[in-house]
Amino acid sequence: MSFPKNFEEYSLFAYNVVWPFAERYSKYFEGIRSDLRKANINVTLVAYLSAAILTAFIVFILSYPILLLLAVITGSLTYYMLFLITVLSFLISGAVFALFYYYAKFVGSERMRDIEINLPYAANHMATIAASGAPPVAMFRSLARFGHYGEISKEAENIVREAESFGYDITDAILRESKKSPSKKFSELLIGLNSTITTGGDLRGYLADEGARLMREYRQMWSRVIDQLSILSEVYVTLFVAAPVFLIVMLSLMAVVPFGNNIDPFIIIKILIFLGIPAGNIMYLLFIEIVVPKMG
Repeated sequence: MSFPKNFEEYSLFAYNVVWPFAERYSKYFEGIRSDLRKANINVTLVAYLSAAILTAFIVFILSYPILLLLAVITGSLTYYMLFLITVLSFLISGAVFALFYYYAKFVGSERMRDIEINLPYAANHMATIAASGAPPVAMFRSLARFGHYGEISKEAENIVREAESFGYDITDAILRESKKSPSKKFSELLIGLNSTITTGGDLRGYLADEGARLMREYRQMWSRVIDQLSILSEVYVTLFVAAPVFLIVMLSLMAVVPFGNNIDPFIIIKILIFLGIPAGNIMYLLFIEIVVPKMG
């Protein structure tokens, strides 16, 4: 068997290696199944779990000898250290398994953010196509070909593929995709679209109304985001500009005026400048990345 070139091939390779073990315990990880669909990761639950188990095992058999070699080199190899190395190796491999567990959730969340940012524009695009009298599948084909709507274009491509390649009726393809989408708003749009097609309603009017509503919600969301950013900017100035300057001044005074302690203030200043401030800024940027939507 050749070395896997992508994640799907690696999952298949892992499945062939550890599938009995993964199959036995897959019932405890049923929640991952829906996460995989929402993340658009095209592997089965057992194959994904096999990849997680195999990767965690590989990390364990690599980390254990490395840590053991470091203990030998440093001359600190004892029975207690051997126990710590074993525990640490298990913890590292467990962390790798946990990364697999939450990776699908993370990808699904990122796809949801991307879809909901582009949804107002995609709905208006679909309304324009519907106004020309084109069939519903043409709307999704146009979204898929246009490609500027991020994950929505991929969702549209899935609908077109199921309708044209797999022989599903367009309404069935729309409903199937609505159940897999990570975005509740997009799912509701697809369900409403399916109902309008089934009942012979005004498709252009429905999409135009939905596009206008979604655009209003989009503007309101960004209005709230701007208010949040103004507050966060004040917090940033206080925590990462004013507070470090105040601490550095106070520590510098402590270095000049002896207070009878054995702590060197210049060591604390160096830790603050080279470790504390950069680490604080990185954590703050990660926080902003999580709470603030992307522009798309």
